[in-house]
Amino acid sequence: MRAKYSLESRDAEKIRNVAVLFAALLFASPTLSWCQSADLLDAQAIVHRALVQIAKGAYNSENEKQVRRLGDAAAVAFTKEIGNRQVKWTDIENFLFLVHEAFATPEAIQNQRDRKPKTSLFVLRSFDCLPVASELKRSIADTRVFLEGRQ
Repeated sequence: MRAKYSLESRDAEKIRNVAVLFAALLFASPTLSWCQSADLLDAQAIVHRALVQIAKGAYNSENEKQVRRLGDAAAVAFTKEIGNRQVKWTDIENFLFLVHEAFATPEAIQNQRDRKPKTSLFVLRSFDCLPVASELKRSIADTRVFLEGRQ
């Protein structure tokens, strides 16, 4: 019984660490000083709509077109969408899907600085700290390889 409690507390500690990493990314990074601009607010609206449509099973070509112009801004908007709540496996799956969409056509990404997946790779590294199934770990690793090819 005691070993189970200690495993759960370690998992909770990992989740808290990921939350701290997200907070540091969002509020302390000088490279994200544009975060309050209209571009990010637009990206947040696009990502929010896309996540709602994914949850409904209604993600369509209009969502795809909008997400594909975001690039790394999709990762920034995703972290704002998650906020301080605990990250679930469905959040990770949705992030992996969004990142693939956001970098599927690099020439479509509107903002030049969003063509490099800096924040996306940071979020993936943060997911490594979470206790998830091995299949999901493989998907995270595959997405990392995909994004590293986009640098």
